[in-house]
Amino acid sequence: MPTIKVVSFDLTGTLLALSPSLGEICAGAMRELGLADIPAAKIFDARKKHAQRVVRANGLSPTSEARSREYWRAMLWEIFEGAVPTALFPQAKDLVYARIADASSWRAAPDAKRTLESLRFLGVRCVVISNGDSRWRNALNKLGLTTLFDKIFLSSETGFAKPDTQAFDNVCLAMKIRRGELLHVGDSLSHDVVPAHAIGAEAVWLTRSPDGAPPEQRVSIIENLGELPRILQARLCEGVSRAHFPRSTRNLLALLRGLPEEQQPDPHTVVVKKNSSESAERKWLRTENAAYTTDRDFVVPANTMDDILKSHGIFGGSLQSQIRENWGKIVPATLVSRCAPTELRDGFSTLVVACENAVIRQQIEFRKRTMLKRINTLPGCEKVQKIIFSNEFSG
Repeated sequence: MPTIKVVSFDLTGTLLALSPSLGEICAGAMRELGLADIPAAKIFDARKKHAQRVVRANGLSPTSEARSREYWRAMLWEIFEGAVPTALFPQAKDLVYARIADASSWRAAPDAKRTLESLRFLGVRCVVISNGDSRWRNALNKLGLTTLFDKIFLSSETGFAKPDTQAFDNVCLAMKIRRGELLHVGDSLSHDVVPAHAIGAEAVWLTRSPDGAPPEQRVSIIENLGELPRILQARLCEGVSRAHFPRSTRNLLALLRGLPEEQQPDPHTVVVKKNSSESAERKWLRTENAAYTTDRDFVVPANTMDDILKSHGIFGGSLQSQIRENWGKIVPATLVSRCAPTELRDGFSTLVVACENAVIRQQIEFRKRTMLKRINTLPGCEKVQKIIFSNEFSG
């Protein structure tokens, strides 16, 4: 599996939300126009999804600033149908459009900023893929999130709107990565998960009220953004517990763990064999970046990484955090440090457990039924019906 190098985010419904909601903004516009018999805000909000389906069926998508205005005009026409007189619709539409353009009408999702900071700590680049226009960029600037992204791809600027797979291909091309090195996070199966999978990218479905399972087994599901760094940590640590790290990386991690640093060899003392085709400088670089010696107990410091992420307030309040916090009660004490829950999949019904090696995996598989019973006793964890195991444990 390719290493994830870039994480892309949907905006509306994932990182950003209107506050007040679109329904409340529409009701407010009617009040400003002096109209009576104003529908409840929740009725307008319910009409939004229907309006989106109608507009998209008519071939409209926000692939430029002008087309974005036309897209929203058509959407609001469907939303206001029967509530606003035709003669007053242009004024109502302009009031709603202006309110959405006001950056103060937007709020960031809980844990959005801390999650983005944590991903950058993990060395992953972050971008935006959104069916939006300049109003979305203004909102990101107002909320102080713009600097946390390497690039922002808005459909009004790129000309590609989801679910068009070219929106994702365009990102891979611009970021100079392969398709499998992209992981996309969004709240829509049809506009985020399905098109991302269609090009061979990874996807994480953010659903705050899960009902049923997604259409593909390899979809990871999260209830809030704070769970995302754990999934990325598991992806990035796959198969690297005995990897070849350069000396500079080993010493940085040793410093975090309170271990003595490895001494750097003096390049002037490097001796090259006679008739060797390798220069002293090249040999020094090779030894500097060589794998750590086998007599040194060195693994990826997953616990240290966890501590740092937790210091940012990540990993709290979710089903995943419930299971992790009670892991010592779910598996025997002898195995606690040699396996770990990494993520929930398939509508939160499948738990993935990473094991240190095949022997540990075999030992813990015998306890699967007991583990499930103990997990199901935890608050909200009765949905977990299956456990699968992997050997991708990181320390």
